This record gives sequence, C-alpha cells and structure tokens, in this order.
Amino acid sequence: VDARLCQGAKEPRSGARCMAHASTHGSDQRDVRVDLDRVGRAVGSAICYQRVESVLDGVGLEHDRDGVDAARAVLPADPVTLADAEQAPAEPEAPACVLFVRHAETAASTRTERDPALSEAGEKRAAALAQLFSPSGVTHLYASEYQRTQRTLAPLAAAAGLEVEVVSARDAAAQLDALRALPPGALAVVAGHSNTVPALVAALGLEVGGLEKGSLPHDRYDRLFLVVLPAGEGAAPRLVGLGS
Repeated sequence: VDARLCQGAKEPRSGARCMAHASTHGSDQRDVRVDLDRVGRAVGSAICYQRVESVLDGVGLEHDRDGVDAARAVLPADPVTLADAEQAPAEPEAPACVLFVRHAETAASTRTERDPALSEAGEKRAAALAQLFSPSGVTHLYASEYQRTQRTLAPLAAAAGLEVEVVSARDAAAQLDALRALPPGALAVVAGHSNTVPALVAALGLEVGGLEKGSLPHDRYDRLFLVVLPAGEGAAPRLVGLGS
C-alpha cells in the first residue's frame, strides 16, 4: 500500500476518494482496488490504511509494508473502528429558543388592581400573537399566576394544542431552571410582566434596552425578545429584539 495514494491524509472528513492498490506476483497479475470512499468521508483518509492492510492480509495479497508503516505514523493513537467510520458525522444539536413577551393590555390598571382581566385591545393582541406564532412549532408555554399572562397565551395554547405551565412571578429560579432544561430545538413562549421579562433575560446573561428603572415602560406591550440558547456547552446565548 503506497501512502501517497491516499490524498488529504491529514484532513479529517475531507471527502477525498481513498483507494489502495496491490498486485499479486506472477504472469497472471491482477490489480486489486479497495474503494474506501465511505470511510474517507467519515473519518479522514488516514484511517483507510489500517483497513486496507487487514483486507489485503485477509485475501493473501502481498503489499508494500513500508507504505502501511508510514501511514500508521499519522493515525490517531486510538483509531476509530470501521463501525464508527461508517456512521455519518453527528449533526450539531439545534438550539432551544425562548420568546419573552409581556402580558397584553389589561381592563384596569395593575397599579390599582392586583389581577385585572385583559381589555378588548388585550384580547385582540393575544389573538394576534397566536396567529403570529402558532405556525412556528411552539413546544412550551409559561405564564405567571396572574390571569393577564395566562389569558395572553390562551389563544396560542389552543392553536398549538398545549397547556400553559404556571410558574410564579416571584420564583425566577424555577422559571430559569425550566428554560435551561429545554430540549434541543424547543421553542418556548414566556408571558411575563414589565419587571420580570427584563429580569429573566438578564439572568440568562443578556441585556434589554429601553427600560425605565429596570422595567419595560408601563404603557408598552409590543416588545418581544427572542433568546437563543445554544446546545453546546459554554456557548453564549443570543438576544434578538422583536417588535417596535
């Protein structure tokens, strides 16, 4: 086996076509060609030599031992098995995404009433949110113990066929634990309050701008925040501000 026949030996997953040639001695000389394209694509061309050597030995063909020894010098100390080599490289896991939204408009001021219902404008906004996000494959819905957050997500829950999980507005740790435990590819919607939404985003290591004393302006209901939580360990979350 000639080490020069394998191109790109130091380029894992290069996709180079890796072939080995060997000849028997005598008048009936035959050319044996071992096609290791699948292995070359999966783990890099260098691993081909190890397989070629065993194939040629197994059928009794002579080959250039020096070429095999030279190739072995660039092989990893713990070579990948053929079964591993034939598996396609694992796709990176999709990130989980969290959409934070403040509850919609209320029928009375939250400064004078503890738990007001949504106003007509708030019901229309909730319906608009459902229309906007129901085709997006939402997988999880979270709201606080107050009806204004739950009612904001009710149309979306009905459209997506999901239950709204209630997490206390005072228990930020529980909400963050739930979000960090989301599976790869999940899309969660969290309906919170003018103070809890920026606080939760900040706890994930990001910053919301345009605040008034740490909270969203009291008369603003149109701001949405999409946080992308990468699946890879140590990867930093990203924030995308939506809405006006």
